[in-house]
Amino acid sequence: MTNSINLKLILFLLLMLILLSIIFVLHLYFKNFNSNNIILASYNQNINADSSDVIDWFYDLEDYPDRYKFDTHKGIYFINNDSLPPFGSNGSKFYTKEKLLFFTKKLKFRMENIKSNSFEIFLEDSIFPIKGKFLVTKKGNKSNLQIDIITNKNNLYGKILHLPFIKNTIYNQIKKEIYNIKKSIEILS
Repeated sequence: MTNSINLKLILFLLLMLILLSIIFVLHLYFKNFNSNNIILASYNQNINADSSDVIDWFYDLEDYPDRYKFDTHKGIYFINNDSLPPFGSNGSKFYTKEKLLFFTKKLKFRMENIKSNSFEIFLEDSIFPIKGKFLVTKKGNKSNLQIDIITNKNNLYGKILHLPFIKNTIYNQIKKEIYNIKKSIEILS
């Protein structure tokens, strides 16, 4: 009986040592993060369409939500009620169903800081502090679409997003997103 208790105690202490080692390694990894908001991932691509057509494509999603369905995005859905402004306005809300790695997750967003060539979306109801900035610039008779994913590195969950495997997954996600947006816009133009 005493041997069984000693073995359990040794296993418990070993597990605690492993856990403390992991925490220490994570602390060393994150100790140099000293800015608040920082770009987690960014990608841009030229689109063979006028910049106003690119912006209009986003605002037309409410009428044509199927344009936002592709391998990693299972659709965009709008939250409409009397207390919320219409889609494309500051404070409007929508959600997407996105495939991340091996699972599909419903992500709820709020639109803010809407300008003639850009807007931001903030992930809501999540422990992860994420903001997406969409910027469209004119390049001659073409446009450039850039998506920046921004997070707070001082927040523990923001730090988790900066782990290389997760950061790379997010980068690949926005790269696919821009590719599919470009394809859809160019088919319509």
